[in-house]
Amino acid sequence: MELGTIPQYQDDSATPKKSPLTVGATEVAIKVPANAKMFIYEVRNAPMRITTTSGFGSGYNTILQGNGEAMRCQDLEYIYVKRDGSDDAELQFHFDVFV
Repeated sequence: MELGTIPQYQDDSATPKKSPLTVGATEVAIKVPANAKMFIYEVRNAPMRITTTSGFGSGYNTILQGNGEAMRCQDLEYIYVKRDGSDDAELQFHFDVFV
């Protein structure tokens, strides 16, 4: 029985990535918690790329600084991010998790 959701401000990696997260040129894999429903995020100071597929071929979205989104993540294992440009991005995020 689902009672609702609460925010979780870190991923489920062995060494958790916590919000805010600095995103550089190297791809960062954010492990989605098993009971997560939504991934809510905002990019603070520089553009960032986000995708559900490792490697960042052509299937990614660019999120401009000061913008954010909410994405369904209940069927995902990872979300991948990296900066889009020369400046590191600051990613504020949380998962809405079932309780």
